[in-house]
Amino acid sequence: MKFTILALFLMSFILVDAVGYKKYCKNKKYLVNGKDIPHLHCEKDAFMLTWGSKKNKRHAYFVQSNVVRCNKLNEVLNDPGRYRFNKVPAIEEAMIRFGVDEECFD
Repeated sequence: MKFTILALFLMSFILVDAVGYKKYCKNKKYLVNGKDIPHLHCEKDAFMLTWGSKKNKRHAYFVQSNVVRCNKLNEVLNDPGRYRFNKVPAIEEAMIRFGVDEECFD
């Protein structure tokens, strides 16, 4: 019985890690269609905003190789006009949720 409980406990960490940052994209790879600009890209070890134009895509990395970049998140949130995420409320909400979860805000 103890072994079963221990196995389930350890398995829960593996499953949580596999989801990674997809929880901010409703457990999908993208929040908003990946072809639309702007959109969030959520992976196991990466979380970023794709912005700009379809011909000139740019990326703001909030997590890259599991390294959280709160400074980039704060930069983006403080300039919605430049990054154009304010057109899609779900993107702003997801970024704020991420910032709260990662303790990016003072």
